[in-house]
Amino acid sequence: MFDTILQKAISNIDTICSVLKINDDLRELLFSQDNSGRQILAQHEQFTSLLENIPQRKDWQICDHCTAVTQLYAVYESFVEKLILEWLQVVPQLFPNYLDLEPKIQNAHREGIGRLLIELNKNRFKELTAEKVMQGFLAGVTGSTTYELLPEAFLSQDQNLRQEVLEKLFADVGINKAWSWLIKYRKIKKFMVEIRGDRDRAKDSQNNSHHSSCNSFASP
Repeated sequence: MFDTILQKAISNIDTICSVLKINDDLRELLFSQDNSGRQILAQHEQFTSLLENIPQRKDWQICDHCTAVTQLYAVYESFVEKLILEWLQVVPQLFPNYLDLEPKIQNAHREGIGRLLIELNKNRFKELTAEKVMQGFLAGVTGSTTYELLPEAFLSQDQNLRQEVLEKLFADVGINKAWSWLIKYRKIKKFMVEIRGDRDRAKDSQNNSHHSSCNSFASP
């Protein structure tokens, strides 16, 4: 269940990386110093329009960067929301009696139901009705039938999923200290080490380039 969600997110990230790699390779070809890339493409009629519409290299890179960041965040947000949705389907099986849920979950659920009822006329909630919003909650507090934790009641926030928001979101559904667990996870720790290494190497490269320029300027 959760593995499927993870694999889908990994697949989406791989796609983004592949697109960036292809664009990098294409830029190297088109902006080669000897202009060989453009000469090769010019020999093929189907690439004529491509050559006519090549953006400036820096503008192209900026566009790629912005698109990648936006897409990566979308993958991240979708991943978190799907995890929450799957978890909320499991909770009633773990706690058949709604009143046995942690008070924090019940409070977050009740407050979320209240927000949904107020904002029910918004387009993002057009698939919901007042009856749909209320029925799971009523089933829980009355114990008449099996209750349902409506995902929208927990996912209706509009804030970016930074650390504080992510922690609260998971805590509201009964998963406490999610961030503490996350930063201790071995794959996350390995990733952060690699990121810091890349950052340090980039700094060293910039410093070396700066020193080289200064020495060149200072040379007689």
